[in-house]
Amino acid sequence: MEQSTRVRRSPSATYRTFARRIYRELDRRGLISPSRDTLNAICEAMFFASLRTEEAQAIACSLVYIDPDNPDPDPPGREVRDRWSLIRLADEIQVSDIAIAKLAQASDPRSSSFAMFSRSKGKAFVWSLVDQQNRYYDFLNHDSSSGPERPGVFELNIRGPAHLVCSVDYDVVAELRISELVNKPIDVLARGAIHRGLIPGIESCIDEVKREVTLEEFADRPWNAKSLESYYLDAIRRLLLRIKNLGHGGAIVVSPDRSLGSLDLKYKIDYGRFRKSIGQRGASVIRECYAADKLFKYLDSNADEIPVDLYLQESVSATEVEESGSELDGAIWFIALLSRVDGAVVLTQEFDVKGFGAEICIADEPNDIYLATNAAASPSKIRPFDYRHFGTRHRSMMRYCNAIEGSVGFVVSQDGDVRAMTKRRGKLLVWDNIQLQYAKSKKVRRKER
Repeated sequence: MEQSTRVRRSPSATYRTFARRIYRELDRRGLISPSRDTLNAICEAMFFASLRTEEAQAIACSLVYIDPDNPDPDPPGREVRDRWSLIRLADEIQVSDIAIAKLAQASDPRSSSFAMFSRSKGKAFVWSLVDQQNRYYDFLNHDSSSGPERPGVFELNIRGPAHLVCSVDYDVVAELRISELVNKPIDVLARGAIHRGLIPGIESCIDEVKREVTLEEFADRPWNAKSLESYYLDAIRRLLLRIKNLGHGGAIVVSPDRSLGSLDLKYKIDYGRFRKSIGQRGASVIRECYAADKLFKYLDSNADEIPVDLYLQESVSATEVEESGSELDGAIWFIALLSRVDGAVVLTQEFDVKGFGAEICIADEPNDIYLATNAAASPSKIRPFDYRHFGTRHRSMMRYCNAIEGSVGFVVSQDGDVRAMTKRRGKLLVWDNIQLQYAKSKKVRRKER
C-alpha cells in the first residue's frame, strides 16, 4: 500500500477535532447546527460505528441533519418526479455506534440516507430515511450533467473504517481519517500547473471538434470552447474516480513524448475511443444547442413557418449526445480496468491510450520535490518534501515527470488517495488529496439558533 504524505496528528485529534471544524464551518455560514456537545456525540457515534462490521460487512452510510418540524424549508416551484422524499420511522432511534451499524445495512450512500436531528443537548436521534439519492451521487461523480438540491443542513458520511466526511450541499467542509484531519481537496484540474500541463492536448482536441461542426454552429455560442475544455477535464476526473473506486490503485501518465522512449510498455495498444467519444459528445451538444436556439428565435418572432430540418437536427443531435455519453462511460470503464495491471496506463496529450502495464525506465531521482497546497503552486504555498517518504508507484512517476518536461502524472493509492504531479520552473510539484468530485457551496439561508 502506498504511504500517505499527510502529517499525522496526535491520537486526540480524532472525532472531537472533526466535530469542532464542522461546528466552526456551520457557524461561519450562518447555518442551524446542533450544540457543540451534540455534534461531538454524533461524530463519536459515527467514528466508532465505522470501526464495526455487521454481517461481516464494513459500515458505510450517511446521516443528514434535518428538522422534522420543517424538513423542506425551500421547496421548488415544480417538484420533479425523482426528487428526494422522507420516509418516517414509526419510532425515533437514539444515535449510537451500535444503532448506526445496525441501520447502515438498510441503506447505501449511493442511493439513500438517514435523517437525524437533536432537541436536547448532547443527544440526537434518527427519525426518517431519505430516498432518491442516485442522481446526486451520479452528479457528484460527473456521471450526470445535472444534480438535485440537497436536503437538510449538513451531511455526515462514513466512507470506511475511521474515515468520516462532512459536506454542506456539494461542498466537503471536513474530512477525518483515523487521527488526521485532511485538508480541503485542491482542484488542480480547473486551474494551476496541472491544468496548464493538460491544456495543449485539450486545445488540439478542441480544434478537432471545430472541424466536426460548421463555423456558424461553433461561433453561435461564445462559451463553446470553455464548455469543451470542461468536457475533457471532467472525463479525466471520472476516470480517476473510477480507478479510485476499484480499490486496487493505479497510475496514469499523460505524456508529450511521442516516442515513449523512457517507458517499457508491457502491453501496447492504440485506443482512441476515449478522446473521440468526448469530442463527439461536444460536437453533438453544439449542434443541438444551435438548432434549439434557432427554433426559439423562430418561435419568439411568431413566424408562420419553421424549417422542419431544425427539428430534425435538434432531435438527431440529442440522440447523439446520449449515445456518445454512453460510449464515453464505456471507454472510462475500459481504461480504468487497464489500471489494475501493475504499471502505468500511458496516454498521449490528446488522451489516446498507447499502452498499459508500463514500467518507467528512468533511474535519476529528482533533486527538488515540493508539496503544493494550492493549485497554482505559489511560492508561499509549496514546501520541500522527502522523495523517500513516497511508495514505489509514486517515486517512479516522479522520476518520469521530472525527466519528461510537460508530462502530467496521476497516482491512485490503494487507500483511495489521488495525487497529481508535474514539473514547472525546474521544480517537481506534487499535489496531495486532489479534488475530483463536483463541489459547490450552499447559499447562506438559515440563521444559527
